[in-house]
Amino acid sequence: MMRRGAIIVILLGAIIAFAFSRAVDAATNAELVPGSRIVFPYYDLRPGFATFLFLTNISSAPVSVALELYDTSGARQGTNIDLSARDIDSLDLSEMISGNASDGFLQGFVDVTTSADVLIGTAVVVNMDDDWAITYNGASARRQTAGTTPFEPYPTGLLLPAFLTPGQLGGGTLADGLLIVAAPHPTRPGGKLPDKPIRASAEIFLRQELTAVSSDQQSTHEIIQSSSRFSGRHIILPIGTVVGTFPSPTLGWLSLRNHVVDKNGIPFGLVGLYIQTLIGPSSASGMAIRLSGDPSADTTQ
Repeated sequence: MMRRGAIIVILLGAIIAFAFSRAVDAATNAELVPGSRIVFPYYDLRPGFATFLFLTNISSAPVSVALELYDTSGARQGTNIDLSARDIDSLDLSEMISGNASDGFLQGFVDVTTSADVLIGTAVVVNMDDDWAITYNGASARRQTAGTTPFEPYPTGLLLPAFLTPGQLGGGTLADGLLIVAAPHPTRPGGKLPDKPIRASAEIFLRQELTAVSSDQQSTHEIIQSSSRFSGRHIILPIGTVVGTFPSPTLGWLSLRNHVVDKNGIPFGLVGLYIQTLIGPSSASGMAIRLSGDPSADTTQ
């Protein structure tokens, strides 16, 4: 079982990474600025899993925070908390789900809002059966005084800089990674989503290793390009489903773009996460990669 001490160590690692990272604009889908909206694209409350949110108020005044939890069917449930000045709170999401809804809210995403650009947040997802955990920073957005949306828009295009397809690696088994994509409401945080806020196209680039025909037998490679499409309310897809399977782990990267707009023509931006796990004979490890915003995608159309 994953002990609470291990969870704290993982959290401290995230805090150190945060402290030495450069702040950038939320329109690039970066999370390293305080905001009044934070989207956490993934939680997992299935049996054997736990998810914790850490929310921090950096200001000298108290704030009220609204949390809207979505499950993969599009159902949503809201709750509120108060943070005093310079406060931090740890939230066990299993305790935030009320009534019979706990049977449905096993996986999904969380949309968090407050009245001022003073929130930062981190999520920790724990797999207690396989003894691994991942941590990632929520994607923050700041309020806008002008424009078509009340908050900085999330990008319609995302980039996953690296992934490995499943297979045997270094004495362990590289499990099929998970590509996770959420599409929060562009104008009403916590609002009802359409049936398919995600209709995405993906361009996939795989590094295919080759052996040169020469005396020194130097290895070379080529990049193989392919495409894929997927749609839904909240995407949780094994990477093998998106890019295919191969005899051994294959390195690649991908870009994806959403093609959904609301009734006023405002695009549904995306927040994404990739989870890769390595299962060894006596231990396991997990890592999370937040997908980057693609600056070539138009977030203002």
